[in-house]
Amino acid sequence: MNHHTLFNTLLQYLNVYSFHSILGQHQSNKRAKVFSVRKTFMWLMIGQITQSKSIRDLERVLHAHQNKLYHMWMKWFARSTFSDWINKTPSLIFEQAYYHLLKQSQTHWWSNIYAIDSTLVPLTLSIFDRAYYRKKKWAIKIHTRIDIETAIPDLIVISEWRKNDSKTLTEMTKDLGKWDIIVIDRWYFDFEQFAWIDQREITFVTRLKSNIARYKESEIMIDHPQVLKDYRIELEYPTSRQKYSKPMRLIHYLDKDSGKIYEFLTNNTELSAIKIADLYHKRREIEKFFKRIKQNLKIKSFFWTSRNAVESQVWVAMIYYLLVHIIKSKTQSKHSLHHIACWITALLFHNRHFLDVFASPKREMARWHEPPPLQWLFFVS
Repeated sequence: MNHHTLFNTLLQYLNVYSFHSILGQHQSNKRAKVFSVRKTFMWLMIGQITQSKSIRDLERVLHAHQNKLYHMWMKWFARSTFSDWINKTPSLIFEQAYYHLLKQSQTHWWSNIYAIDSTLVPLTLSIFDRAYYRKKKWAIKIHTRIDIETAIPDLIVISEWRKNDSKTLTEMTKDLGKWDIIVIDRWYFDFEQFAWIDQREITFVTRLKSNIARYKESEIMIDHPQVLKDYRIELEYPTSRQKYSKPMRLIHYLDKDSGKIYEFLTNNTELSAIKIADLYHKRREIEKFFKRIKQNLKIKSFFWTSRNAVESQVWVAMIYYLLVHIIKSKTQSKHSLHHIACWITALLFHNRHFLDVFASPKREMARWHEPPPLQWLFFVS
């Protein structure tokens, strides 16, 4: 019989030893008296799952389930104490916790095709007045690189909205190498960046800007009816040629659904033209990812307004997104991520096992191992 809540079993997938090493590096618990970093993480995670709009809302949620807080080994908290710890706890701790969990989950998931893009999260200027975006708004920008096959972000950079996308391309590709493929939008168009990527034998696929001057060098054989042209080109302007002197490949592709003609630019000469077009179409996965996180995660309202507090809550939201992915994979559930997240919210403090809630009844699956003793769980002091 399962004696642990759904929230308890959710956090079992976080590596306790990795988290202890992160805390040791930052010495974040050195002067902790009432709260600890792990407890702060738990309140942020509960606030994320229950979509609490403020610390007062979170307090009401916990008050409704106060008889079940024993499983977290925690006492009641003051709102002022929680606010202090949100601001004092470095967001880098939650960032590293996300990457530790990501590394743990990469055993069977990862491919070598990535999409890179960014999204703006607009906020109220009267509250977040440190970075002007529009007349009455402030915004943060979340630069993201996702694996196209799984739609899981393996690199995230949070910045103010002013940071140009093309300036982040080096940072977003620094750990990639030979045989990796990146699919990017025209916002990342920069020949210096393309040259640096090409030197490392990374394939890039993007759309051509209309103001780029070039001349045709040679035509490649067309092998698909939707491919109108397939050229090997070089840049015409001396300044552009100085930045990128190697030939590139330009593909004119007809989209039958919309009737539009797209111009794709790439440094890859081995893949077929239709494969290049398919790769760019898969870039839609990152747009779907941004839509999912804005609809299902709490990244538009925050408990506190400091930059550190905002970034901490964004990283906790991404940890929760990854945990839902892990649960879906472990249970082999046919439910969507949205439905799984809704079930977690409804049953958060119930004594239920994930296998009982999400596993497909049509398949016989071996029951998971029993939960470890409480003293080994991620969230225990």
